[in-house]
Amino acid sequence: MKISIVFSKYALAMTPQDLRKITVKTVIIASSVCVFFVLGGSTLLDLFHVDLASLNIAVSPLVMPFMATPQALVASADSAELSNKLVLLQ
Repeated sequence: MKISIVFSKYALAMTPQDLRKITVKTVIIASSVCVFFVLGGSTLLDLFHVDLASLNIAVSPLVMPFMATPQALVASADSAELSNKLVLLQ
């Protein structure tokens, strides 16, 4: 997500054709990575003798910094507490 900030800065100087090429290439690469891990993820884990339960335990501490963002903390705050402090503009 942070790369979108950098991309938006450079996208202003790009032609629509260049933006389209980059968009298509990005979607193809991201989809290929997802399909690879969906279809071959269990084989890859078996190859390295990694149990799925141990993988979940190993990944959890790595995910916490991504979950503990200011946005996530605000989203998880008590809505009753925030309703008196926030004004939503439409």
